[in-house]
Amino acid sequence: RDRSIGDSTVKQLHDWGRKNKKSLEDSAVELLQLNKIKPKTKLGLVKILNMFNKWRSDLKKKKHYELMEIILDESGYSKMLNDKKDLKVALIGGGMFGGDVVLRSIEDFERCGIAPYLGRIGLDERARELAEVSLELVAIGTRTAQTAEALCASYSERVPEAAPVPFHGETPWVDIFEKYEVDILYVATPDHLHYAPTLHALERETHVMVEKPLTLRLDQADELIELAKKKNLVVGVDMHKRYDPCHRFIFEELAEKIGRPLYARAVLEEPLEVATEIFKWAADSNPFSYVGIHWLDLFTHYLGSEPHSVHAVGPD
Repeated sequence: RDRSIGDSTVKQLHDWGRKNKKSLEDSAVELLQLNKIKPKTKLGLVKILNMFNKWRSDLKKKKHYELMEIILDESGYSKMLNDKKDLKVALIGGGMFGGDVVLRSIEDFERCGIAPYLGRIGLDERARELAEVSLELVAIGTRTAQTAEALCASYSERVPEAAPVPFHGETPWVDIFEKYEVDILYVATPDHLHYAPTLHALERETHVMVEKPLTLRLDQADELIELAKKKNLVVGVDMHKRYDPCHRFIFEELAEKIGRPLYARAVLEEPLEVATEIFKWAADSNPFSYVGIHWLDLFTHYLGSEPHSVHAVGPD
């Protein structure tokens, strides 16, 4: 956040937005037009609004990974990463995805740094300047002690110098934050349990990476996003299907050759036991949030399309 914009101004924007049902950006524009912003703050606020407009314009002529690089540079996040070289991270969730896919990714980052993996998202040219950034997994929090201890032990075997500490219980993130200053929290719990640890982390000035969906309730998602913006933090959602090679080929190479898409259809088929046996918690989520959101994200992310309606069919 621009240093000229203090907490009182952020609160003013939030209050105006809630009262008038406006976004923070629209609230800023209206308050500037009504001359309700302090003189010293105006320049900083106008600068930010101009950056938003520039990024929208860039989106029309830049690929997504090129725009990502521009935003990282111009918003100051690249500098933040360079200034802080050693990042302490913690993981909440030790199921099939958290304890395998996410944990193995953290393992790769701790063992090799982040530089070798930037090419996956089209940022390989940043590898040199980010080569010294390192991650240290300090804690793993799960519901049961057995799972947390087993994951920490196996992690230390694969990364000999690592020594993550196990935490367990209904709210293991509370205990983790009492002991550690965490820079990044990874949340890989079942869908309906994303909100609480993410909120807890943001309130303590910690960046968060969450498995999709961010939350199951729109009001909770809006709350987390507004809090992250207020504190100048990142709350990211792992939409990893964007980077599957086949999807990148379709949207980055084929899409440009077929003209403006008018209609798109995505179909996913998976055995019923995936949702009923492997991911038993899926009963507390829904098919769209649990897996269908990936396909909507591909269309909105790559094509800039927004859904006009949603419908579903099923036995119930």
